[in-house]
Amino acid sequence: MAKAGVDVRLGKGFTADHARKGGYDAVFLATGAESLVPDIPGMDAPHVVQAWDVLKGTARTGRNVVVVGGGAVGLETGIYLAKKGALTPQQLYFLMLHDAESPETLKELMGRGAKKVTVIEMTPELGRDIGRSTRWTVLKKTKLYGVTLLNNTKLLEVRPDRVVVRDKADEIVEIPADTVVMAVGARPANRLYREIEAMLPGRVRVIGDAESASNAAGAVEAGFRAAMEL
Repeated sequence: MAKAGVDVRLGKGFTADHARKGGYDAVFLATGAESLVPDIPGMDAPHVVQAWDVLKGTARTGRNVVVVGGGAVGLETGIYLAKKGALTPQQLYFLMLHDAESPETLKELMGRGAKKVTVIEMTPELGRDIGRSTRWTVLKKTKLYGVTLLNNTKLLEVRPDRVVVRDKADEIVEIPADTVVMAVGARPANRLYREIEAMLPGRVRVIGDAESASNAAGAVEAGFRAAMEL
């Protein structure tokens, strides 16, 4: 962007008034997506966090974690949490070098983290949004790190130390949960569109996740196509 002479302004807001006064020939809204929050009792509890915040390291999690949503984000978040406390390569090297434990014990400790992680998914299939060549590796990692996977399981309520779900046998079950991580998808964050479109009719284009929540490749392609059309 620097080589192309793009004027990048960080820490600045943008409103319909900016669009009116800016004299722009075109405005591309690439404002991304925001996490979905289902209408379920207990969603406003302090121990309910978003998967994106967990992966960014801005949300703390307890020992018993329930991840709601078995798509790519939910599974990767479950693996990320389940690995916490497992042996690192450096620790493994040290212990093997000094014959501190048997190879069997070390292998076990490599896949045993400090958290008990459960991923629940309301549909029959886990990882349905992951590519065919990658999905099996993600599912294998969940097994290696001891992540419990529950499909056909619907979240009904969040309580202070557990969640209430309806399982595949159509029974009401409670699962211990110090932290509930939401990974149920995203919706476009494009609330500015109508305001700016009113100021610049026909000159506003919504691209990337702001148009339709997808993935990085789709967002890049949308940006490229929009620029080429301009």
